[in-house]
Amino acid sequence: MKNVECILHTLGVGRHYKGYDLACHAIRLAIDEPSRLCNMKKHLFTPMAALFCCNERSIERNLRTLIRRAWDNDPEAMRQAAGYRLLWCPSVSEFLSLMVDCALEIQPPLEAKRNRC
Repeated sequence: MKNVECILHTLGVGRHYKGYDLACHAIRLAIDEPSRLCNMKKHLFTPMAALFCCNERSIERNLRTLIRRAWDNDPEAMRQAAGYRLLWCPSVSEFLSLMVDCALEIQPPLEAKRNRC
């Protein structure tokens, strides 16, 4: 299994985004229990909101911001992580799903553009 932080850094996003820790936590929860991806509001956002002392809307908003930033930085890296051609910025559910697959190495490996990982 790949390091979640390494994957996000490869996509060009770092800890300075509020959604970074949220994405790491959501991806780890989904890796541990993939069924959480089926009803994310109930199984991911609600427990995370309690843990991070915020509401579900801010969880989703911060994840959307992180995803948009990763897309704007390098859409080709996002396509490579997905393993298929993304025509536009992925939704939160699509992003988390493809990040879980990438972390579990179900998708083709994401080549690091930086030597951080």
